Amino acid sequence: MSVAFSRKQGFEIYQRVNDDDFTALLTQYKNNQIPVRKLASGSAARSVAIIASEKRKYILKEDRERDKRLEKKIANFIFGPFQSRLIKLMDRAVNEGCHVFQELYFVAEKNRFRTTQDVYAFYEYIEGTPLTEVDNPEQFIPQIIECILELHRHGLASNDIHFGNFILTPDGTLRIIDISCKASVKVCQANDLLTLRRKFGVEIESSSGVYKIIRAKEALRRKIRTLKHKK
Repeated sequence: MSVAFSRKQGFEIYQRVNDDDFTALLTQYKNNQIPVRKLASGSAARSVAIIASEKRKYILKEDRERDKRLEKKIANFIFGPFQSRLIKLMDRAVNEGCHVFQELYFVAEKNRFRTTQDVYAFYEYIEGTPLTEVDNPEQFIPQIIECILELHRHGLASNDIHFGNFILTPDGTLRIIDISCKASVKVCQANDLLTLRRKFGVEIESSSGVYKIIRAKEALRRKIRTLKHKK
């Protein structure tokens, strides 16, 4: 596969090989010409919906949320817009044989100074049940760990590990959704390992210098907090 690039009506468009016309589907969505099932998004500036072509369902994410924090603006300038970068990383991972994540097929971004002003993204719709809705989700921790390590092996990271971001499919496979490895992937991978340790008590050895630095910073913060409490 490869990611095709084009421009249309002020948007930069990235699309992986697929037999659906996402541009037409997006136009139908904007003109209220197709059924839409809205999902919770957690922000008034962001919307998430299930829509369907004649062939299959998709998750459509629309985002106008602009983070005004200086550190986020600097990260955007250094690393560039997130969704267009993610579709390329995912395409490479799929070509390498990684299929543990929710795939991204189409991105239409409107950017200014390497910061996204408006974006539409078509993601794979995964049939299944979130682990938050299954009995004893802790039984899937070994599979969660393997999914995360598989992501890391192919240059990706979750950066938001919790049971709600894992879907158990009808065939018993676990898939990761809502990958949010913005900015440095190395930092996001380090965050994943720290989250596995904090949430699940799993210690995974890593030779990453970034991981070691973040671990050292955490240890320093704990020492400072301990000294403050003693006073």
